[in-house]
Amino acid sequence: MFSKTTRNRLIGGVALTLAGLMAGEAGAAGAVLLTKEICSNPADIIVSHWADKNHGAKDVYFMKSAGAVAKINSETDFNDLKNVFVSAHGSTVSVGGIANADFASFFKEAHGSTPDVMFFSSCSTGSGNVRKLLNDKYNQDIGSLYGPLGSCALVGNGSPDLTTAKNLYNVSHSNGEDFQKVVANINKIWSVDGEYKDTGKTWKAACAEFVDPLNAENLAEFHNAVYEEFMVNAQTDDVDTSHNYGLLIKWNNAGTEFDVCGADHEACTN
Repeated sequence: MFSKTTRNRLIGGVALTLAGLMAGEAGAAGAVLLTKEICSNPADIIVSHWADKNHGAKDVYFMKSAGAVAKINSETDFNDLKNVFVSAHGSTVSVGGIANADFASFFKEAHGSTPDVMFFSSCSTGSGNVRKLLNDKYNQDIGSLYGPLGSCALVGNGSPDLTTAKNLYNVSHSNGEDFQKVVANINKIWSVDGEYKDTGKTWKAACAEFVDPLNAENLAEFHNAVYEEFMVNAQTDDVDTSHNYGLLIKWNNAGTEFDVCGADHEACTN
């Protein structure tokens, strides 16, 4: 049985809430920023594909532990994209394993122009100070900074489809026993006995090899393969043996919209 913390990290560890997007924000192209935490489980990468399918955030970038940001599947400069989706496991004190203050400094170094929208799809970041620290780097001019006040997840409320999933925190779910089976199966395939592309390595081990040192070409291929394996190919599995991440999205059925602050809202105070 998973602990509550581990379960929350796997089922949603990351999520984006876009219910409050204004029309202008929704129409703009976006960037997805990943970190080494993508290797923990499939959650960060699934949310990356969610951002693509829902909001055209096709350009994927990677923040290294020392702060440099590299292109993964894009020819566009990171600085040129105004809507940024940060898809990384997190807490009140860190984003993707990077302390809040360091993350803010690293981000400003890589993205000198002021973003219009920042989505911290990273659990509990809305309850920490990373949004304030980052907005301070841009003289409080970022229009909207979104963050969850607790653990977060993609919510399908009966549908596994990423294109219709909502992004909420403090999420509830149905199918309790089956839910736990699928969580355990996903973790087993990812970390124990699932082999990535005949490499002789688990998905987790292959991921770690691609991010340190960073191999952008291999990581881009891995990014797509995770979606195919855990969202597409697993759809026909029996529940007892299923590692279909879509079932977790389907069974997540309620939650709370993300908090938002910034120049177009109330000031970011924490």
